[in-house]
Amino acid sequence: MLLQVHQGNMEDDEATQDVVRLTAGPVLSCPEFRDRVKTEADAGVSGNEEAPDKKQAVADAIMAELEKLHIAGEQKRKQFLNQG
Repeated sequence: MLLQVHQGNMEDDEATQDVVRLTAGPVLSCPEFRDRVKTEADAGVSGNEEAPDKKQAVADAIMAELEKLHIAGEQKRKQFLNQG
């Protein structure tokens, strides 16, 4: 059960059915991941363009991978809730 807290009166709060799932993505080599992202960032630069911030490119790539995991996990969470 999960307590859905609402603004205002505590009497308005609701206990709802929910599920907590933990998941993990594949194990990746950090140096290989960083090098791949940095290479891809450099490949996207042409002519007079300024080189991208490679640290930001790596952070963005990590966030994109986490978003994929979140979306897949949320779909599985909904499947579990629909079964109950």
